[in-house]
Amino acid sequence: LGVRTNAVAPGLTATPMTMDESWNRILGEYAQRIPMRDPSTPEQQAAVICFLASDDASYVNGETVIVDGGLLTGMWYDPADAPAT
Repeated sequence: LGVRTNAVAPGLTATPMTMDESWNRILGEYAQRIPMRDPSTPEQQAAVICFLASDDASYVNGETVIVDGGLLTGMWYDPADAPAT
């Protein structure tokens, strides 16, 4: 029928709610576990969605794209093991 079904699984995204002062402690610990070191922006999430909706992704179907800065693949990572900066 020509219908493509894809999904985006966003990770921590910097929004007014997630960047609220009360989230600071949680975010600090959480962000250390993200290999990219920062939450994504709404624009970064939207870029993936736009790609999936574009003709460039015309043969992509049935996929879930995880946009989490590597958090799931880096769950083994312990910030204590990070090299000194």
